[in-house]
Amino acid sequence: MSRTRPTDRRGLIVAILLWLVSVAAAIVALGLGELGASKLAFVLLLGWLATVGLPTSVALVALLWAWPGWPLWAFCACALVLSFVLQVLVLRWRWGR
Repeated sequence: MSRTRPTDRRGLIVAILLWLVSVAAAIVALGLGELGASKLAFVLLLGWLATVGLPTSVALVALLWAWPGWPLWAFCACALVLSFVLQVLVLRWRWGR
């Protein structure tokens, strides 16, 4: 069977949804870490972040590594933009093959 490339509009919608789920998984994992949640929750969340959400995870880790110590709001804004751009680029590259 041949794989068909989704239309640009549908691809962007899928990229946005994957990005939102990945950002939410990262936020929930951090929040549950503070509350002492079970290991199963972390396995599921980190499983998502290590597979489908990998571009978002890579963007956040790279930004944490290079962050010069500016205010938290600037970090959050940069993290959201960088993770979104990387998620869309990787998804478009993957579908373009």
